[in-house]
Amino acid sequence: MADILLFLVGLTGCGFVVVSLGVAYLGSRGLRPLRDIPLDEIPLPKLSVLVPACNEAAEIESCLRSLTAQDYPDLEVVAINDRSTDDTGKIMTGREPHQSPPALNFSISNIGRSKGFRKSRRNGSVS
Repeated sequence: MADILLFLVGLTGCGFVVVSLGVAYLGSRGLRPLRDIPLDEIPLPKLSVLVPACNEAAEIESCLRSLTAQDYPDLEVVAINDRSTDDTGKIMTGREPHQSPPALNFSISNIGRSKGFRKSRRNGSVS
């Protein structure tokens, strides 16, 4: 009896695999490979790239140049100067939108020290 039950379970499992493969094959016949679909036919979402930088003067120019050279249709680059003490902020502001493609949304933000940080530093709780 156990042999018959084991045989039926195995047969059911094999049947499930065969049916699954058949459905997958029949369903995929109408799909085109992605490499054959032109990019203008695919609706691409807006892509935002945040670039936080602190004391990255040596690398920030090449990073921003690389990002602004992308040909993604709806790209937003937000460069964030995170309290740099070197020339990172100057390099970022020197790379204004006129150096970027017209379709690119490029913005720069400067993060200053928060009031809470200044207050805690005056009180001696932050060194």
